[in-house]
Amino acid sequence: AGLVRKVFRTLPYIEFAHFSVLEYLKSSRMCSDLRPKFQIIETKAHSMIAEACLAYLLYIGENEPAFANEMHELFPYEREEPINLSRKSRSSQVASWRRLRKQLATEYALADYANMAWHYHLCQLESAANEYLDRLALEFLNHNANSWTIWCYYGFDDEEFFVNGRPNAGQRMGIPMFVQKVHPVTWVSWLGLSGILKLLLKQTGDLSQLPMNPYFGHPLHAAAAKGNTQIVQILLLSQADVNERGGYYGTPL
Repeated sequence: AGLVRKVFRTLPYIEFAHFSVLEYLKSSRMCSDLRPKFQIIETKAHSMIAEACLAYLLYIGENEPAFANEMHELFPYEREEPINLSRKSRSSQVASWRRLRKQLATEYALADYANMAWHYHLCQLESAANEYLDRLALEFLNHNANSWTIWCYYGFDDEEFFVNGRPNAGQRMGIPMFVQKVHPVTWVSWLGLSGILKLLLKQTGDLSQLPMNPYFGHPLHAAAAKGNTQIVQILLLSQADVNERGGYYGTPL
């Protein structure tokens, strides 16, 4: 419900009248004749919603190359250091970004939810993902694809991730979307999705050649900052450099 409130804000939404209703629908106590229609199996629900979100984002990317190009022209991301903009220039950028974001949300009714929730549902079933879902995720997690570009610019609200101009490291380190895209391997390392990371690493060459994000750094920086020890071990086995400088915290160590 909290995620729904955040995404839809003042729009109406549906929630269970009481937590016991959800418990009943998820339990084995339901009458056998009602189970086929009403029983909720969590892994299947998360899998279905994750697949729908990823397919929707891929559909947007396929149909909106102009949106990705316009965002890229407005906020070029091929740089490793934050840009110091004047207050007026920053306000102009933010206003243009919000206009483009609103335009996309108007044309695609589920864009808000898909952009905000695809990784939430993936994280809920990391150990129960299926082959089709993995294939969708790999197609989406392509640094050069329009769908990934649009998500990086669309999926984060700058104000929610920064406090007094600095990453809100005490709660959640955010992406400076007006500076540079985050690489999919780096973001998956931050999320802690070990299964998908292993699949991505098979397609990735030298990790040191991935674009550096000024706040997340490289994948090892992101995994260490989030405390994802299993991801750290996977990246070390893939020759990630523990002494490489970059990101908000300097080095992974």
